[in-house]
Amino acid sequence: MKKLLLICGIMMLVSLGAFAQVDYVTEYEDSFQAFADEIAASLPFNATIGLNWADAYIGKFPHFGVGLTVGATSIPYDIMEPVFDMLDGFALPSNMDFIEKWGAPLPAWSLDARLGGFILPFDVGVKFGFLPDEAKVAMPFNMDYLLVGGDVRLALLKGKGVMPDLSVGAGYTYLDGAVYLADIAGGDQVIDLVGAPAPTSYSLKVTDPDVTFNWQANVIDLKAQVSKKLVVITPHLGAGVSWGSSKAGGGLSSDVKFSEDGGPYTDLTPADIDVIIAAMEAAGLTTPELTSTSVEVGAQKVDGWAVRAFGGIGFNLWVLKLDLSGMYNFTSGAYGVALNTRIQW
Repeated sequence: MKKLLLICGIMMLVSLGAFAQVDYVTEYEDSFQAFADEIAASLPFNATIGLNWADAYIGKFPHFGVGLTVGATSIPYDIMEPVFDMLDGFALPSNMDFIEKWGAPLPAWSLDARLGGFILPFDVGVKFGFLPDEAKVAMPFNMDYLLVGGDVRLALLKGKGVMPDLSVGAGYTYLDGAVYLADIAGGDQVIDLVGAPAPTSYSLKVTDPDVTFNWQANVIDLKAQVSKKLVVITPHLGAGVSWGSSKAGGGLSSDVKFSEDGGPYTDLTPADIDVIIAAMEAAGLTTPELTSTSVEVGAQKVDGWAVRAFGGIGFNLWVLKLDLSGMYNFTSGAYGVALNTRIQW
């Protein structure tokens, strides 16, 4: 978990390093926009973790199951690379070279439950994931995480004899998260507002800031799955398509200083903020969200589709089930893995 959070921190530092010029220098704007878009576009894929049990259909009531899923999906490196290239002196730590090949992981986890339906051959699932305060204290970084969702699956075939279970389903997931990282920004961060109209120029200095990153997604998912129980194992395969309305953003949080025309830095005041915003709006620039203690990147909103294949194998130990599964996102080339353990009857 510590390594996953550190990788998330690197991704955030990358995006916020690019923020120093976003909307003010075209190449920085383009690289940050591509990076933010990719994170937001990856959220529908990430939100599908949970409720992907090996059994395509668990049976009518009173069949039920409850358990825990943990997993992660990847952010492809080729989308991150342009932003890395924009940062002077930035290099991945040697123990994270795998990011170049596999991408950076975005973790997910949830409590899962399913209940067999009545009359028709269907089942209903719900999932809920959050990070309690006790877990936050034990982590090296402060993090918020919330996942809430559910689905309904209709069995088209029920596994009898040589026939497999086959189901189709639809679901909805809400995903909300944030990470707050201290002491990783490499000291004071200077943001030159080069788009300010001449002869006046403005500069901001954020003193040894904490780095923050946040994301939200509303995801609708459609999927089909086939499985076959073979005594102690249940192999399964499936395909799904997700539509998500997502956004991602972040910022620097600390004391913010202000300089005009190369003069000395002073505390940023509401009057200074009004001057900066007015000048940038007059130049046709998108303005950041400024306070005396933060500089925030406006959230990038992305609506889009993710098409995936998934599969794996389940192990049946009487009422104890253990599933290992993998996913591939055809839309972005990202990978995903998940482990589920549950009691199922």
